[in-house]
Amino acid sequence: MRLLDQLDDTAETSESMFRRVLAKEDARRIRALCDLAAQTPSIADYLKNGLYIGWTRDDMRTWELKDQLTPLMEAIYAFQRSEGVDKDAIEGRIDDAWAAFNQHRMKILVHCL
Repeated sequence: MRLLDQLDDTAETSESMFRRVLAKEDARRIRALCDLAAQTPSIADYLKNGLYIGWTRDDMRTWELKDQLTPLMEAIYAFQRSEGVDKDAIEGRIDDAWAAFNQHRMKILVHCL
């Protein structure tokens, strides 16, 4: 998955310690979503459980990210559950959803400072 490759690359090569740590945490979360998608036949259960994998400290503020997380999680679910489908198109959805999620999350983080 392109997103995981990008996160792993950032975690190893970024000059910013903050970006390296965040990328490593994000890669762990995306891998957890991939594993959950592969193991969960119901998308409703996947969407419910995928919100509680440590997106925020003790997942106490994850509700603030839900609107942006849902499209990302749906795209990852489609990617993991699809066979013989054009995964490039799904990866495009993942990339777009990640960009929207990350932008929203950074805005929240800045307001917390």
